[in-house]
Amino acid sequence: MDSSSRQAVIEALENATSQDPACMARADESLRIWETKPQFHAVLFSIFADRTQSMPARLMAIITFKNGIDKYWRKAPLHAIKLDEKELIRPQLLSMLDEDAPQIAVQYCVAISRIARWDFPLVWPAFAEELASHVRSIAHDLDSSIGGSIDDQCRRCFTMEHNALYMLHLFVKKLCERTLARERQALRNNAPLLFSVVAPIYAQRIAQFNEALHAGDSARSQELLKSI
Repeated sequence: MDSSSRQAVIEALENATSQDPACMARADESLRIWETKPQFHAVLFSIFADRTQSMPARLMAIITFKNGIDKYWRKAPLHAIKLDEKELIRPQLLSMLDEDAPQIAVQYCVAISRIARWDFPLVWPAFAEELASHVRSIAHDLDSSIGGSIDDQCRRCFTMEHNALYMLHLFVKKLCERTLARERQALRNNAPLLFSVVAPIYAQRIAQFNEALHAGDSARSQELLKSI
């Protein structure tokens, strides 16, 4: 899709939230037609990742992207997303952990967990290690910034940790649903790694929460409660 097509997709995403039923119907029809076109899902992810776009457009972009994953990410469906488009999308997937709009963040985490559900462990064998590395790094950054006042950087770290842990939760939940032997083995192989990352964070946040609670620091305790 070229730049003019991308702009048309943005307009359709915005119109899909219109209060005008006719406008909404036209937008939905356009998105339905485009969903089988090459590069459409890459464009959707780029619109979601572009924070200069309106919130309604970004939310609709990630919802449409998530729904497209269910329909077209696997190889079998008609109009499946091509390998070159997947390779364009995949390196960007863990780049939006600092998304601070709750509705958008939830849809983002669900979308990534669904991609991991199909790609791990055969296509994206390093996913568990990459996500665990992000969780560990974010927790380290948060511990470094949590000693002072709750500033923008500290809030960003809290947001990233919350999103990363929620994504990890969804990933493990999806992996537990798998029945093939190699997938069950992948869960067993990665369980020690994931536990070794999450357990210390949980213990640390509990201790920090109790400390903030006893100190009467409501702002810090509320932020910490989101990570527990």
